[in-house]
Amino acid sequence: MIATIVAEHISRRAAFTVFEQLASRLSQRLPNTLILNPVIRNSKEIAPYIHQVATAVNRFKDENIIMTSWFEPPWAAEQAQIIDQILVKQPKPWIRLGYGTKHKNDIFFDFWAVCFEKLCPQYTTEDLLPYSEPSKLYLNHNRSPAIHKQQLFNGLNDNGYLDCGFVSYGDRVIEENLDNYVEELSLGLSSASPNDPYTLGSMEIWKNHVLTIVSDSMPPEPKKYGNIVLSEKFYKPIVGLRPFLVNGNPDNVRFLKLQGFDLFEDVFEFDVDDYDQHQVILTAVGKLTALTASQRYDWYMQLLPRLQANLTHFQKYVAQQYEIIDTVVVVR
Repeated sequence: MIATIVAEHISRRAAFTVFEQLASRLSQRLPNTLILNPVIRNSKEIAPYIHQVATAVNRFKDENIIMTSWFEPPWAAEQAQIIDQILVKQPKPWIRLGYGTKHKNDIFFDFWAVCFEKLCPQYTTEDLLPYSEPSKLYLNHNRSPAIHKQQLFNGLNDNGYLDCGFVSYGDRVIEENLDNYVEELSLGLSSASPNDPYTLGSMEIWKNHVLTIVSDSMPPEPKKYGNIVLSEKFYKPIVGLRPFLVNGNPDNVRFLKLQGFDLFEDVFEFDVDDYDQHQVILTAVGKLTALTASQRYDWYMQLLPRLQANLTHFQKYVAQQYEIIDTVVVVR
């Protein structure tokens, strides 16, 4: 049995289709399990939706419960309420499948890796290679405002690096014609900076940069039920064959390393367990500015075997996520 409780709107329709497909795959394999999918974050009034969750748990006579944490971050208040007020107080065995890492009933599953791999176009290596003389150094999308994004933007500006890259923040927009942006426009969810969560965006922009700076949403402090959420932002440079640095949640960065991804610590001279993200990014951009366009291309080509290995590892990692869907069980 599947119970999906959705508040207001779903901004990413295609992603939600993948969400439903995975939930159905779980339900078919585990017919006596309630697959509980709460997507209620950011609703103005969550009490009615929490009540719907409680009703689903009490009404259906399934033997076990799997609650997903795919669209919802594990630290969201709604997730905590469902765990603390409903799941731990009822007698059925249950697990949370998704981005939670702190509760004893958590099993990690990376929804956005699966989603991006499924929805992203199939690019060839030739599609992805930069031009022999790329016009810019780096790409850095910043849609939603946050202190750490503003701080990096200020650092790039103070060092004269803004015009060396494709950078969006606030009123500064990267001009792209993105087909999947229509999905958000149709729902009235547009922002100043266009966003395409399912592709690498404009290939003209992609081929004109050699370093991707991923702007993550950084939780301000460790959360009770975990603070790891990996989105498509992390996987775009991996699928797009680009070295990358992250401005965001350090737990996400460390988790990627634990999963076997190459984070280019030797290239950018940092230790993922102890480093100043902004300083590392500014130093990396500064070194690239000292190179000519053709030298930047040569620098990139030296990294290409590692970038291709990262892509191969990503494909194996996605296969591991499907294995979780196909093997996970709930035990008392």
